[in-house]
Amino acid sequence: MVEKLVGLVLVSSRGYLILDPFPGTFSTCVPAVMMDREAVGVEIEQEYLGWGLEASKRVQEEIGKAFHVLRADASTIGNLLRPSSVDAVVTSPPYVLVSLHAGDPERRLERVLRAGGDPRDFFGGLARNALRERSHRHDYYSLNRWMILMGNVLSGLWEVLRAGSLAAFVVRNRIRRGSLLELDSILASLGLEAGFRVEALYSAPAPKSLWANLLAKKGLRLPPEDRVVVLRC
Repeated sequence: MVEKLVGLVLVSSRGYLILDPFPGTFSTCVPAVMMDREAVGVEIEQEYLGWGLEASKRVQEEIGKAFHVLRADASTIGNLLRPSSVDAVVTSPPYVLVSLHAGDPERRLERVLRAGGDPRDFFGGLARNALRERSHRHDYYSLNRWMILMGNVLSGLWEVLRAGSLAAFVVRNRIRRGSLLELDSILASLGLEAGFRVEALYSAPAPKSLWANLLAKKGLRLPPEDRVVVLRC
């Protein structure tokens, strides 16, 4: 789906440089380069950086052209690139932590440890959330941290994008405390605050996941699609 979105954005963008501030597996950068564009991925997690460097190397071997991998915090994007140097953005922001179980997260974590379990293998629940909040990873955020992060990223993107350029974000609305958390609407509001105009909000089929199956067993159902938020600078 990201590859199709890259193609749509490139059709609408006359420029050359595509940016992904949350590249993860670099699924934006690879098709962008294959479509004869320059691409930059800004990643802070060492594991994902390794994937990006390997993917860039393989693309270089295949077509003689690589993309750029920057190790940095996406919230500092305004200081990493020249003003008005980016022609389009396509990205999928980090996930927001959600929980399936009630109870104090620290006590739940203690119970998992006391039972001899490894919280990294414990799927779902507040114990997992507590562990991730303690860690220094940047692929899961509490809602408040996510909103602060995205506000900073959008402010930086406003600086580095050319006037009139598009920024497309793929987000998945989540179930939080039994209610639907509409991250697409939150992101659109943050974009407006940063100065963007909301160009489009639409749905795209989401892949099925074990997470969705577990929620269904508890009587909770995730929307069967991802949401795409398109902002214009």
